[in-house]
Amino acid sequence: MGTDDTFRGELLIPGGINALEEMDMKDILDDIDGNFVKGIAFFDIRLGGEPGYVQYPEPGGISMRHGYLVNALRKRAIAQKSVTVIEAVGKELIKENGRVVGVTYKKKDDAVIQTP
Repeated sequence: MGTDDTFRGELLIPGGINALEEMDMKDILDDIDGNFVKGIAFFDIRLGGEPGYVQYPEPGGISMRHGYLVNALRKRAIAQKSVTVIEAVGKELIKENGRVVGVTYKKKDDAVIQTP
């Protein structure tokens, strides 16, 4: 994994690692340059700055640089045959009964399109 022993900006807790494993996607963690962490220390200002510590169950969590996990997930999604990538600017959410069901967007140098 990572190159040094520091917190990098984002933290994937053990439940997230387990979820990736259940979806057979744990291998994306090989590409995020992260470090395993056994827990996280904190200071609770409400308790006068007293330190605290949360110890994670094995295998622990992973700290990584901001955006690395999202980029690895995006790369995996784009590689799927059922995914079409559209580079566009979102214009408006389409809602039905308070639920988002689509989006109006404008592709680069194109007309405004509505989906679904």
